[in-house]
Amino acid sequence: MTGKLAAKLGTLVGMVALASPALADCTNTPTNRLCDNVQVIQLVTSEDGSNSIRISGNYSDLTCTPYQGGYIRIDMTKPFANVMYSHILSAHLQRKPLSVRLSDSINTCTVVYVYSTN
Repeated sequence: MTGKLAAKLGTLVGMVALASPALADCTNTPTNRLCDNVQVIQLVTSEDGSNSIRISGNYSDLTCTPYQGGYIRIDMTKPFANVMYSHILSAHLQRKPLSVRLSDSINTCTVVYVYSTN
């Protein structure tokens, strides 16, 4: 491989690395439980109509308890829960990162809202 070709290849690899989002862990502060810039790894809909997600990131800093050892619940009784579910599904299908804000008042980790940026 010539020096110029190797340099171009190195530049291309560097650009791809910069374009890939760095996935973050979940954080817990006195006012905020947030899993920022995470991937939806799994989306589960149960026969009773309940929905849960498994996301990338480390849950160990959270003060809520993940449902069944690793899932975050989506409370489908809340207004606009279907819109939030659609947002999560869209991110999952497109393999795009999103940020998930979790409830401060519920022991089981439950989604309050989600947002994404490009």
